[in-house]
Amino acid sequence: MKTYGYNSGFGYAVATFGVAAILLGMQVGTGGTATFEYLKSQEAKRNSCATFVYSRSESDLVETQSSPIENLNRIKVVINPTVTELSKVFNVSRQTIYNWQNEVNEPGPEHGTLLEALAKSADILSDSGVIITKRLLARKLAGGRTFFESIRNGTSAEVAANQLIRLIQKEEEQRERLNARLLGRKPIDTDVQEMGIPHLNEEG
Repeated sequence: MKTYGYNSGFGYAVATFGVAAILLGMQVGTGGTATFEYLKSQEAKRNSCATFVYSRSESDLVETQSSPIENLNRIKVVINPTVTELSKVFNVSRQTIYNWQNEVNEPGPEHGTLLEALAKSADILSDSGVIITKRLLARKLAGGRTFFESIRNGTSAEVAANQLIRLIQKEEEQRERLNARLLGRKPIDTDVQEMGIPHLNEEG
């Protein structure tokens, strides 16, 4: 007669399953049982919670858009243009610019788009570390136009800002190369006692 040994691994699995079933039954509620319908409803609840968390994380990533007046203030802080310069860029009267500044009325959609573009160019200039001055804004860029003239003639504000930054960077690189060459030169020995003495005409 064949004898069958006790499989300890199989017995442990059965015992574990039994304990898990008892604990699951206790979590259902007093007198309840872990039926298929109950497990299905619990799964649906878990899915709904996961969807809610995902939706919430998406809403946190929504960027807030600045108003035209906020963009105008940003431009004034970083670039500091005159009212006349702004009126020429937007092709409006100086009084219109004053009305925007004082929030008497808001710019229309077309002007609002240009304000947003100028505000982004202000951020580009600010992040580059370039110090904006009236003299810098008067410098000629590609095409022989200044920063505001370029924008008024159709160049995007972002392109004009990058051209201005590149102009400053190029000049800085040229200064560094010049300083490096001058640093490598040997100083000329000059006798202080001979300074101011006229040279003799040896041909006379």
